[in-house]
Amino acid sequence: MDTKTIEKFYNFYKKGLSDIQSIERKLLKCSYSFEKWSDALNSKSEMIRYIYDENNKHVRDFLSLKEEKLTPEVADMMITHVDFFISEGYRDYNVTASALNLLIGYYKNHEPLYRLFDCYYFMGMTLMEVNEYEKACEYFRRALELYPDVFVCKEDYRQFRIMASYYYRLVAAVCDKNAGARTVIEYYKTALDIWVEHPLVNFVTDKKKQGIKGMFNMLVCMYVEKYIEKGTDPEQWFKNIIEQEFCVQADRTGSFYGVDNRIFVVYYKLRHMSGAITRGEYNIQICKKYEYEKTLQQKFTYYTKNFLQLYDDEVSDEEYDVNDVSYMNRSFTYIDALIPEMINIFRKNDYIDELMTYYSEFPVLTRNYIIDYLIENNIKKIFRYTKDEETVINLFEKIFMNRQIVTLIHENMVSRLASLITGYILDEAPSMFVGTFGIASESGVNVNRDRIMHYVQNAGLIHDIGKIMCTDVVNLQFRKICDLEFDIVKKHASRGSEMIKYIPALAEYNDVVLGHHKDYNGKGGYPQEFDNTKSEYRIFIDIIKLCDCIDAVTDGLGRNYARTKKFKDVLAEFEIDKGTKYSDRLVDFISGNEKLKKEIERLTEIERQHVYYDIYYNMVKPVVKYSKKDETFIRKYVYSDEAGVAAITGRTIEEQHKIACTCENNLYIFTNGNNEIIGSVVLREKDDTLDVVELFIKKELRRSENGSKFLDEIEKMAADEGFARITIPEGDNWHTHTFCYRRGYTKSAVQGEMEKIL
Repeated sequence: MDTKTIEKFYNFYKKGLSDIQSIERKLLKCSYSFEKWSDALNSKSEMIRYIYDENNKHVRDFLSLKEEKLTPEVADMMITHVDFFISEGYRDYNVTASALNLLIGYYKNHEPLYRLFDCYYFMGMTLMEVNEYEKACEYFRRALELYPDVFVCKEDYRQFRIMASYYYRLVAAVCDKNAGARTVIEYYKTALDIWVEHPLVNFVTDKKKQGIKGMFNMLVCMYVEKYIEKGTDPEQWFKNIIEQEFCVQADRTGSFYGVDNRIFVVYYKLRHMSGAITRGEYNIQICKKYEYEKTLQQKFTYYTKNFLQLYDDEVSDEEYDVNDVSYMNRSFTYIDALIPEMINIFRKNDYIDELMTYYSEFPVLTRNYIIDYLIENNIKKIFRYTKDEETVINLFEKIFMNRQIVTLIHENMVSRLASLITGYILDEAPSMFVGTFGIASESGVNVNRDRIMHYVQNAGLIHDIGKIMCTDVVNLQFRKICDLEFDIVKKHASRGSEMIKYIPALAEYNDVVLGHHKDYNGKGGYPQEFDNTKSEYRIFIDIIKLCDCIDAVTDGLGRNYARTKKFKDVLAEFEIDKGTKYSDRLVDFISGNEKLKKEIERLTEIERQHVYYDIYYNMVKPVVKYSKKDETFIRKYVYSDEAGVAAITGRTIEEQHKIACTCENNLYIFTNGNNEIIGSVVLREKDDTLDVVELFIKKELRRSENGSKFLDEIEKMAADEGFARITIPEGDNWHTHTFCYRRGYTKSAVQGEMEKIL
C-alpha cells in the first residue's frame, strides 16, 4: 500500500462521513415538508448503503496492512492523516486505533522518536472517546516518558501536545472510577506546574493561566463530587483546592454568587458535611445562587434555540461569543450542577421542565463523551424523588432526539410493535399474561388490560436508555463495528439497569431494560449474569426482544450495519430459533395469526417512514413559523339535503357556513386561512355527545398533523356549543385507531360529495 492509497482511503472515508452528516442536516431542515423530507430520507438510505459497502472494502484493505510492509513514507503519511482525522473532529475508534497500533509497532523500531510520542498521544485521545479512561492514562504516561519536558521539542504545536498530555491525563484520571486520590493529586500538580508555574512557558498569558488553573480546579471539583455522592469525606488537600478557587473567583467577580456553579455547589456541600452550616442554610445559598444565575443564561438559551436553522443562513453570533470557553463552561455547570440541586431541594417539576428544555437544546448532531457523561450523572441526581413515569420518559425522549435520533426512532418502533402484538394476545390468548403483576386468571388479565398495555408501551420506549452513554458508537459508524466497539454497545443493557437504580419511577422496567438481549432459554445473549428465565416480567422481556429484532433487521431507512430483511424472512428465522433464542409461544402465536402478520408488515414496510417523520418534525417544530395558509378553520356544510345542496351552489365557504343544517349527520369542512379545503368530518349530535362518524383528509395533505389539528378544532367547537364530550367510534380496520377514517383512505361515506366540493 503506497502513500497515494493511504491518502485516497482517508479522503474517501471522511467524505462519506461528511456526506451523511450533511444529508442528516438536510433532513432536519426540510422536516416542515413531508414531500421534501421523504426525498431526503430516501437519498440518505441509498447513500448509507453505498458508503457502507465501499467503506467495508476500503477498511478491510486498510486494516490488512502489516507492519513489515510499512515504509517511512507510508508511515509518515498515515500518522499525518490520523492527525488530520482527529483534529477535524472525526470519531472512529476502529480506523484510528488500528492505524495507531500498527504505527506504534513501527515507530518503536524506527526514527523519528517524536512520531512514537504522537502515536501515544493520539491513542490516549481516541481511548477517551470510548470511555476507556484507565487505558488512556497509560498511553499519556507513555507519551510523557518520551518527552517529560515541554522544551525538548522546538515546534510550538508539539510543545502544546506535551502540555496537553499532562492535562488530558488528569481528565482521564478524574473520569476513571478506579483512579485513587493520590494519583489525581499527582497528575494535578504536574499538569499545573507545566501549564501555570513553568517559567519558560511564554505562549500562555497570565490571563489564560488564571483560566487554566480554574479548569484544573474544576476537574478536582468533579472528582470530589464522587466522594460526596458516596457520603464520604474527601482528603483535606481537595477541600483546600476548592476553598482557594472559591475565594479567587469571589474576589475576581466581587460576589460569592459570581463563583462558577459547580465550585459554588461543592464548596457549600463540603461546608454542610463539615457541620459549618445547616441544611437550611445550604438550601438558602443554593436558591440565591439560582436566582443570580437565571439572568446570565439568556444568551446561552438564545444561541442554542437558534442552532438548528431551517434554511442555509448562518447562525448569528452577535449575542454569543462561541469561543468564550469560560462562559460555555458556566452554562453547562448551570445545567449540570445547579438545576439538579434545585430539584433535590424542592422536588418540583418546574425545575425538571427547565432541565428538559436545556437538554432539548443541546446542539443537534453534536457527539461528545463529556456530554454523555454529564447527562448520565444528572439523570441519577434528578429522578430520585419523582414518581411520574411520563416526566422521566419525556426527558429521555428529548435527550435521544438531540443526541441520537436513530435510537429514539427505534424505541418508538419497538413500542408500537410491542403494543400491537400485546393487543392481539390480550384479545386471543390472554392466558399468556397470567402470573404477571400477580394476576391469577384470564378474567384478571382482562381487568388489568390497560395496565398491561401501558407497561408494554413504556417498556418499548425505554428499553435502550443505556445507549445514552455510548452515542459516539451506537449506529454511527458507517461500516462494521469492531470487537471493542461491540463490547461498548453490549454494556448498554447493564448501564441502563444501573441508571434505573436511581429512578424509582422506572423501577418495574428494570428486568426488560436488563434482559432484552438475553436468549429465551437464558443460555445466551447479554449480560451473562442476569437470569431472565426467573423474572416475573419474562413475557414482557420476550415481547420486547422479538420486537427489538424485528425493527432492527427490517429498518432500511436509518440503520446502517446490516442488510434489511422482509418481516416474513425474520419470522422464518424466529421459527428456526424458537424455544432457544425466542419464545416458542410468542413465535407460534404470531405465525398463526394472518391478520397480525399483515399489520406487522404494514408497520415495518409502510408506516415506518411516518414514524421517522413524526420524530424529525417534532425536532424542528419549535422553530417552524406558520403563515396564514397554515391557520385552520372548521365550517358546517350541507350534503344530504337536496335543497341545502342547491342553496349553496356557487356560494363561498363563508356563505355555506351560514346555511342552517337540519339533517342528523352534519358535514363540516376543514380549511386553512386562505379558504383552501384540507378535509371534512361527519358529526352526529346525540344528547350531550358529539360523535365523530368519519374524518377525511385530502390525500396530499395527510401525515402533516392535519388530522390532529382538525380534531383540536372539533373539540373547541364541541366545547363552545355545550357538548359534554366527543366520541370516535371504532371502525373496521386499523386506520380508525390512528386517523378516525371509517373505511380507510379512499372508500369514504361522503366520497361523492367530497369530489363535488373539491
